[in-house]
Amino acid sequence: MKKTNYFNIGLFVLIGITLFVLAIIALNASNWFKQPFFIETYFNESISGLEVGSPVKYRGVTIGKVAKIGFAKDIYDDDASRFDKVDQYIYVKMAIAVDESHHLANHVIVKTLQQAVAHGLRVKITSQGFTGSAYLDLDYFNPKHNPSLKIDWVPEYYYIPSVASTFTQISDRIEKVFRELNTIDFTSLFTNFNALVKDTDTVAKSLPNTINLVNQTVGRTNALLSDQQQHIESTLENMAALSRNLRAVSENAKQYPSHILFGKAPPHLDPRR
Repeated sequence: MKKTNYFNIGLFVLIGITLFVLAIIALNASNWFKQPFFIETYFNESISGLEVGSPVKYRGVTIGKVAKIGFAKDIYDDDASRFDKVDQYIYVKMAIAVDESHHLANHVIVKTLQQAVAHGLRVKITSQGFTGSAYLDLDYFNPKHNPSLKIDWVPEYYYIPSVASTFTQISDRIEKVFRELNTIDFTSLFTNFNALVKDTDTVAKSLPNTINLVNQTVGRTNALLSDQQQHIESTLENMAALSRNLRAVSENAKQYPSHILFGKAPPHLDPRR
């Protein structure tokens, strides 16, 4: 019976483990040349689905991962007895991979981020389909409509403001609509509407009588004008004649102004008489 060669088996297993370790090292070799640059943000909403290790993306491209999650008051607030809106903020620390081959100093990265934030760079929680998990997405939004959350401490790492998630924005708008609906006095609204309907019915019922009165008035006016038509025509002719006479007097006054005051001059005397 042939004996089992345990040395060869052990050597084979050792070679296999070595190749496995080398493969893992090769897959992660790109990370040797990257160092994390930490940034932080705060959320005033639920971050359900987000956890340590969740991806951090810039417009869909993965650039890092979530390094730490906690309450802002536990990290920056020494007064445990205080409780206000700021204490409800959720603190999220992100590790962004930076390629060391680019030799970018931290102050250069900070300056670039400052310019980006001024142009609207914000952090937003985004759900990943129907899995229930979430990731952080960095993108540009209108800075006037998405201001930074007010904080009363100095952040340890560079702070990039956040914006409300799509779900939170929709919920806030629905809540605002219901608040505005609650301010409407529907009882008075329906009472006024019913009164308007009654007034409309009353006007509609009296409308035939109103039309008859209008028709009678128009008929009387036509009859009156017919009776006085001859007098009206005579008056108009007299006015036209008066206008012609005034025009003649005006023309005569322009040619012989003295006639207006003294009348016509007497006839000349014949010296032979």
